[in-house]
Amino acid sequence: AQLGAIAQAVLARGLRAVLFDAPGHGAATAPRASVVEHARAIALVGETLGPVHGVVAHSVGGAATLLATRMGFSAARFALVAPPIGPARFIEGFRAQLDVEDATYAAMVARIERRYGLRFDELDARSDAERLSSPLLVVHDEGDRVVPLADGAAIASAAPHAHLRRTTGLGHTRLLRDPSVVG
Repeated sequence: AQLGAIAQAVLARGLRAVLFDAPGHGAATAPRASVVEHARAIALVGETLGPVHGVVAHSVGGAATLLATRMGFSAARFALVAPPIGPARFIEGFRAQLDVEDATYAAMVARIERRYGLRFDELDARSDAERLSSPLLVVHDEGDRVVPLADGAAIASAAPHAHLRRTTGLGHTRLLRDPSVVG
């Protein structure tokens, strides 16, 4: 539903729009919501659809889309809206808010790494952006309080064929409906 306005713009251009609820979101039956589960779902959708003309992804979906390229996903072009670099900042915030001790934090990170078969540092979207040969548009609001503009800017800087489009006053989700972004 969040990407509905963008889907309508895609349809208006005569293209097919495919939307899905990522794991842990909307009507998805999968209970977990991590960047890795998102990436696996994106790779599966891409495999099922065949050649993908373009992909638009928001927030963690943006980082997951880049991670999915390691799993065989490809698209002719990418547009990421307010993408985070990775989960480290969110987990650090969780750690600080709950005052988690170092040993508990280390055990938590180790468990996450075992579950997904990836080291924490391998979840940095910049490394996937560096390998991206398709054009990349990153749209990010200067006042985003969920994912700072610095994340989107870093991803755009890492990609060889990227453009960063900054918005003002749209925050983390309003930019998904704003005509200046959608159009």
